[in-house]
Amino acid sequence: MRNEFLKHEASVKSVGILYFLFGGMLLISQISMISMIFSMTPEIGVFMVFTMILYLLVGIGFIFIGVGLRKLRRWVRIPVSIFAGLGLLGFPFGTLISLYILYLIWCAKGKMVFSTEYAEIIEATPDIKLKTSFITKLLVACLFIAFLAAILIPAFTT
Repeated sequence: MRNEFLKHEASVKSVGILYFLFGGMLLISQISMISMIFSMTPEIGVFMVFTMILYLLVGIGFIFIGVGLRKLRRWVRIPVSIFAGLGLLGFPFGTLISLYILYLIWCAKGKMVFSTEYAEIIEATPDIKLKTSFITKLLVACLFIAFLAAILIPAFTT
């Protein structure tokens, strides 16, 4: 039975990585903003501190959601649905990605993957893993490095 849902499970876990990475990016970007706050006027600085705290909380929330998706926790479907619902407003790419995420979470296979029955199946079959080709892993690693460079280089050059 696990083999039937293995690709869907892997897709959901991949979305978990995206949430985890986005949460990490928010945390890194807000930490890099700390030095800018000290150079602002007090009024703007106070506004920036509140904004920074909000983004830090959202970043931490995204990391928790990412971990919940990676572990296929049932509770994570609600916050993912809320954020994906908001993402629908980001036409065209945000809309497409959010629709895909909502599909993964709420389709019949998604409901099964998040069920307690499936958690028992995973526990009984820890040796079953989805085989990923070396080329796919290499492409993902290259994209990840490019993504980090696009985030970190501007953050540390200002």
